[in-house]
Amino acid sequence: MKLSDSARAQLLTSLRLMTQSVYVQIVDKIKGNQTRFQSGELNSQLQLHLQAPSQEFISAIEMRYGNFEFTFSAFSSSHFSIHLKDTGDLDAGRSDDDQRKRVIIHDEKQRILAFDLLSDSAFPDWLTSLIQTEYSESHSRPQRLFLNHCISIFNSFKIFDQLRLLTVDSLTKLQSRSALQSAIDENVSISGVILCMFHCRDFQIVNRKFGQAKGDQVLNEIAGIINQYTRAGDLACRFGGALFGIASQANSVDDGLKLAQKLQNELHNRPYLKNAIRLSFNVGVAFVEKDENLDEDSTASSILINRAEQALKAAQTSDKPSIVHWEADKFKYDEQEFNYIGGIFTPDNVTNYRNMLLLWDISSIIADEYEFSRLLRNVVERLAYTFEFQQAGIVSLDTDINVEHAYTVTDLADVSEIKFNDLDKKHAIKEAAEQAIDIGQHAEIQIDNQQLLVVPLGSEINACLFIMGQKTAFDLTHDSVMLFAGFARQIGKALKRSQLEDELNRNLEAQNAQLERELQVLKTGLQSSALVYRSKTMQAIVDKTQRAAQTDTTILVTGESGTGKEKLIHAIHNLSPRSKKPLIIVDCGSIPETLIESELFGYVKGAFTGAQSQSIGKIQAADGGILVLDEIGELPLSMQPKLLRFVQEKHFTPVGGNKSIDVDVKIVAVTNRDLALEVQKGKFRQDLYYRLNVVTIHNPPLRERLDDIALLSQHFLTKFANQFSTTRKLISNDTILQMQAYSWPGNIRELENKLMQASLMCQGEEIVFSDLNIVKTNDPSLPKVSQTAQSHATTIYLNGQQTGTEDAIDISFDDSGAVSQSPEMADHFEQGEVYESLATESANAASTVLNGTISEDDWHIDIHRVLGRLIDEVMRSSTFYEADIGNWIEHQLFNQTAKHCSTNKAIANRLQIPVSTARRRAIKAQTFTPEAVPTTFQELSSLLEFVASGKVKIGNPLDTLKRSLLRTILEKQPASMTYAANLLGVSEPTLYKLKRDL
Repeated sequence: MKLSDSARAQLLTSLRLMTQSVYVQIVDKIKGNQTRFQSGELNSQLQLHLQAPSQEFISAIEMRYGNFEFTFSAFSSSHFSIHLKDTGDLDAGRSDDDQRKRVIIHDEKQRILAFDLLSDSAFPDWLTSLIQTEYSESHSRPQRLFLNHCISIFNSFKIFDQLRLLTVDSLTKLQSRSALQSAIDENVSISGVILCMFHCRDFQIVNRKFGQAKGDQVLNEIAGIINQYTRAGDLACRFGGALFGIASQANSVDDGLKLAQKLQNELHNRPYLKNAIRLSFNVGVAFVEKDENLDEDSTASSILINRAEQALKAAQTSDKPSIVHWEADKFKYDEQEFNYIGGIFTPDNVTNYRNMLLLWDISSIIADEYEFSRLLRNVVERLAYTFEFQQAGIVSLDTDINVEHAYTVTDLADVSEIKFNDLDKKHAIKEAAEQAIDIGQHAEIQIDNQQLLVVPLGSEINACLFIMGQKTAFDLTHDSVMLFAGFARQIGKALKRSQLEDELNRNLEAQNAQLERELQVLKTGLQSSALVYRSKTMQAIVDKTQRAAQTDTTILVTGESGTGKEKLIHAIHNLSPRSKKPLIIVDCGSIPETLIESELFGYVKGAFTGAQSQSIGKIQAADGGILVLDEIGELPLSMQPKLLRFVQEKHFTPVGGNKSIDVDVKIVAVTNRDLALEVQKGKFRQDLYYRLNVVTIHNPPLRERLDDIALLSQHFLTKFANQFSTTRKLISNDTILQMQAYSWPGNIRELENKLMQASLMCQGEEIVFSDLNIVKTNDPSLPKVSQTAQSHATTIYLNGQQTGTEDAIDISFDDSGAVSQSPEMADHFEQGEVYESLATESANAASTVLNGTISEDDWHIDIHRVLGRLIDEVMRSSTFYEADIGNWIEHQLFNQTAKHCSTNKAIANRLQIPVSTARRRAIKAQTFTPEAVPTTFQELSSLLEFVASGKVKIGNPLDTLKRSLLRTILEKQPASMTYAANLLGVSEPTLYKLKRDL
């Protein structure tokens, strides 16, 4: 029972005894509301008197008594009624300020108390005669006592209202935390008590999306739902924010779990703000038994609330709404992270205010001060204003890191810093700190007449906060210990922050020193961004570049991969009047078709799903500078008309927009393709080609500028020596001559990579040609067909029958590398009879073919040749046009390897992949049973057998094959990157990633 209800009952009982009534009823009427209170038993006869008093009305009289107006009514000898109200006449003698204060605090002029007294016999004479006496000086002593008692009841009701305001949440009208704590402590002596703590997971979204007013409305709606589930004797409370609780008498925690589940379902299913939003809730449930053995320094309410908070915190770690109940073996009372809205509260509002003010001040100090020694001193000074202690500081158990600080505090709260070793109780403090860290919680120790509190700092710091004071003054209650525990953890985080700052500063100093050392290297390295040449061919290119850079005309830069086209781009930028403006490079080949438009032109907010804000494109970012369209030949045909309009007009419209944007850019298009040939094939718009091909700068391949090889080699060797801090290697004239005899299909990029490898791996001071690891070819534009491969017979299956070497169909290659086949084979191709059953027959075919060995270099040459023929066949065939060749090759290699390796571990070792990956892919490969495959796939299977059997060892076979296939597909210039990805057996984004890594 609440304190106010108990007091009202006692007042009514005393009134009933004073008037010798069997039943007393008081109706509290205020501002249109009325509440009934009664005492005693009411029989049927008296109930009739109470229900219809006007039928038996005898007399009535009004009188003034002090500041109050009484109206007495007698309905019968058994029913006596009194109406009492405050007239406020005594305010006439008060000052204006006093009157205003009284109105603000009590404002009771609308309150009327109606007393009904019923008796089954006659009332006392002094009461019956009271109706006949109007003036107070004529009243007898019992009558004056009765009138004063009625006034006391009136004033008590006013006090109860003020008490209710102090214990009720002003917004939701639910009880406050202090009222909840009082109810728990009162009920736990009668039975066990459960506490269900509900927290709205989405309330911050409500405030951000709808505003604070709507947020308050949601809180009231939540409170209304909780009230519906609050039974008589239960107490619902709002802790603050969107945190609510219900305390109820119970026999076990199961009662709380049932209530939590029922109420959580209701809170989830109910729409809020007129169906504008639905919310989710986490619930923490805790139970404290009747007469449970509790810590003598703690109350049942503080322990129960702490348990519920721990359970709620555990529920909040889940990614979905959860209900968690507190269990002793899973939670410990003192091990939870400090909860600022938790254990610092008590039923005493003055203490709560002190704790909250202290919490605010300490948190501000820790947030604002970064120098740790000053921070700690400020914290100790603030604590000294509230608590009476004589010593405080940090004690460390880590001898490698000195974080110890000690302070003394005078009676006037003056703080002075001293050395920790100068403390007289330093050994006792150390021992207490070791104990606290061992048990993972605070330790309280009494030393002589002093009280010592030691709290671990946490944050993986082997140190504690210690505070020591006289036992008579330094009183450690549960809320103060919780405060100190929270402060210790925050101090630990501040200390960790300080240590990380110191470490960061040391690292920055070391990095600055390293950067200073590298600066000199970078100054010379900057020369590497310049064009390095001595040939007349390159001199002509540079002269043309200088002239073209001075104008705003569009430039088309062409050349094979690796020829240094990017160097020319930067040269154009540096030599142009736009050198101070941005240089924006767009790689048209690495952006998926679905994103290229928004990447180039940008988009407005809401242009498509996910466009939550406006984004400028690369074109607008290049305004005033130079826009480079790299790999322009890869641009999808669907995008070329819009790009053409931009090149013509120099303005564009963002995706989803309706307003044209003008830009001032110089356009440089770059490609390694023959765009004129692409136009003839219908893969590039003719009008766009003519718009771009105003000034063409063709960067020649390295084989056409052999005079530059010696200078480039010297340049790269100097660069690598500086980059890797090694001795600069030399290179002989004989090696240069041999290098000039090589075709360099990879151009300058290949030259740079070969020289880097040689400079790192060469044991001597001079690089010879063999250190470059170059395999010469007869034709620089085509891969070489190895003699080993030419000597192998090719086995083909015709209508399921194997042909041997003596009757094998003649397959050879003409000078261009194209397939030259006999008329018999052409007939088979036309009739569609050349099929292979690889799942069961490829190993037999391989055994017919593989009678010798093959070098790794020859294997790479042959695999490139066969992959080229395979892609040609697939692209020409309507049957295999959409086949994912990449997956076919992987499955075939796994199946063939499985015939040589008896375990998944052996397969994993052979293919250089994890065992789990080998197991998974081997199972998947077993499902590879196509009805038909391209004819060239059989020759590919023969080459795969070298790897499967272990006769050829290559690094990362699966990755090597995928990259070789990708390189071949790109050489064949597929219709689109989507088709290329399908051939490779990967997604389009993966294709672009692999393409960038080539």
